[in-house]
Amino acid sequence: MKTKFSIWLLCACCLIFGAACSGNAKKQKGDESKPEAPETVFTKFVQQQYPNATIDEIQPQVNGTLVEIKDDGIEKDLFFDNAKQWVSTSWDIKPEDVPVSIMGELENSAYALWGMKETTIIERPDGIFYLFELSKDNNTVQVLYNQDGEHVAEVTVE
Repeated sequence: MKTKFSIWLLCACCLIFGAACSGNAKKQKGDESKPEAPETVFTKFVQQQYPNATIDEIQPQVNGTLVEIKDDGIEKDLFFDNAKQWVSTSWDIKPEDVPVSIMGELENSAYALWGMKETTIIERPDGIFYLFELSKDNNTVQVLYNQDGEHVAEVTVE
């Protein structure tokens, strides 16, 4: 199960950061209703959830759509699935902006002596997560903690 989640996490991270290839959504036959234009769906979501944000770019992906916004000066990536449902929002943060309890868990882990390359916060429907990209020697790993400070997953980056 951990391997399955790690694979999912790696795929999600790739999609979140725009590493997936572009693709086009196909219309379903027999769908008589006229759905809203994708841009309208995304714009409405951003206006509701991030009222001070501006949309920088909307990028179709193979497994959904990446919407890049700037919210109060912070660049954020929103990912929507192919059904135009919000999956996650992520943005880089400084290590000092991570809650003390979560940093404490990381500092007491096997990765305490690893260097921090990047820290990302991820909002999803099931909670807030903190993704740490760490390196030591020639090794890089991404470690994920939930908002309660529980270690959720880790993936070796090659």
